[in-house]
Amino acid sequence: MNASQPNSFASTGVSQSESILIVDDDANMRMALCRLLQLNGYRVYEASNGQDALSLAAQHYPGIAIVDLGLPGISGYEVLSSLRANFGASIHTAVVSGQTGPESRMAAFDAGADDFIAKPVDLAELAKKLRAAQRTQAATRNALIARERAERLQLFNSEASSLLAHDINNGIAISIANIQYVRDTCPCDEDQLDALVSSEKALRRIAMLTTNFVDVSRFEDGVLTPNRSDVDLHSLMAATVNVHEPRSKDGGKLIEIDCHVGLIANVDGVLLERVLHNLLGNAVRYTGSGGAIRLHVEPTNDGSNELVLKLSNSGMEIPNQLLPVLFEKYRKGADGKSMRGMGLYFCRMACEAHGGSIAVTSANGWTTFEIRIPGALRGLSN
Repeated sequence: MNASQPNSFASTGVSQSESILIVDDDANMRMALCRLLQLNGYRVYEASNGQDALSLAAQHYPGIAIVDLGLPGISGYEVLSSLRANFGASIHTAVVSGQTGPESRMAAFDAGADDFIAKPVDLAELAKKLRAAQRTQAATRNALIARERAERLQLFNSEASSLLAHDINNGIAISIANIQYVRDTCPCDEDQLDALVSSEKALRRIAMLTTNFVDVSRFEDGVLTPNRSDVDLHSLMAATVNVHEPRSKDGGKLIEIDCHVGLIANVDGVLLERVLHNLLGNAVRYTGSGGAIRLHVEPTNDGSNELVLKLSNSGMEIPNQLLPVLFEKYRKGADGKSMRGMGLYFCRMACEAHGGSIAVTSANGWTTFEIRIPGALRGLSN
């Protein structure tokens, strides 16, 4: 060691709480390093062997460890590995060793060393390296604190969103029940009945939007997975269509279901129904007077039992430039200001959670959404 540079660490701004563990079986080396580091504000712990070093580290959690490779008993390589395993990125490990060959250097880095300084040690070099290590440690600590804060905020937002959605949907459920009670028990003319029906549908759309918002977050966090069971597809489609079918004075139907009665699919019925609610709500909105909407389940003849469900509606086509990004989250509209909701993004997440996909085509006056879920079909019920 070059002892002629005792003030190499002067004015480094070292925190009094910064601690360093020195592990070296050479008493003179430990003494010189300890004196130098203590004069410059470090709290220093020293050990002459690997066992004592690991015990001190477990007690004091040093931010930096300076380790010699040639230790008695537990080797310096083992000390490095244990420190890295126990403390991860929160500790900076620097090797100070006379074993300077490339094999020793590579083995030290493989064991977990962050730096390697050859003996005899140049104090100016050591000063710069430790200052750099301090900056790295401070940045690591700040990053960990920021991540913990972000995780806490994300958890709070998730819990708050769930509670808000729960309370909103409870209020909506009560409102829908009251509307149905008034509709079924009180005499209404056509205009009054239309007002009640449109109000009920609007409330159902709001309930679906709030639930989508919560479930999209749960999909992204990986905590929402499909709860599969055998579902009667025709019955599920009919129940969904019943909510969206416009009232027609002539009794005509806008929405057609093309699916075998009693066809069974192994899916999460709640999620699939909500996907259809999202798609049907959009289809009804964009299908003009005299248009048509068709729900169609394609038969499979290749033995794959893949569920292929298509929802097609006539009317205004989707611009070609929007088709590749239609299922993305929060896409801006053509005016650069308006934002699409997350209904189609939810549809994509729900289909992918089933191991499937959703796609769209729009041409020749028709727009078709195609849902594919591999291996879901079970055949007709008995």
